[in-house]
Amino acid sequence: MMVVRRGCSLIPDKMQSVAEIGIDFIKGMVNEYIGKDGMKYFPFIGTLFFFILTSNVIGLIPGSYTLTSQLVVTGAFAGGIFILTLVIGFAKHGLHFFGILVPPGIPKLLIPVMIPIEIISQLARPISLSVRLFANMTAGHTVLTVLFSLATATALWIGWMPFGFTILINGL
Repeated sequence: MMVVRRGCSLIPDKMQSVAEIGIDFIKGMVNEYIGKDGMKYFPFIGTLFFFILTSNVIGLIPGSYTLTSQLVVTGAFAGGIFILTLVIGFAKHGLHFFGILVPPGIPKLLIPVMIPIEIISQLARPISLSVRLFANMTAGHTVLTVLFSLATATALWIGWMPFGFTILINGL
């Protein structure tokens, strides 16, 4: 982003246009899901988005490594964001933040049953998201490795094929 920022002009070049499209995309998502109050979180969300995007794109380069294929990295992201949302939720709503543990319209008899279920649900989200990102990146690298191995093995086999035909023709 710093490279794009240095070359900012009134008439954007290609890099600036791509960066502006990415920024507008993130702003649209923030406005849609959080609302106008969410724009104060835009720098954090944008930085996180571009970090994960850049890390995953770098992983496409043969022989390189993506950070998001490590469970420690994805777990740290998910855990940090989970704690951040708890802190922001308590700062904004106080003790009423616990209201997310009780779905609206539920009978009062089910509240003691629903609270533990909702706590488990809230704790499972960051774990699920971190494992999903880790598994997707690891699976992608595994598939690319298998395809590369097959392509290499096939190239070796096809490279010897003319000799096999020559031997076959001479043997007949």
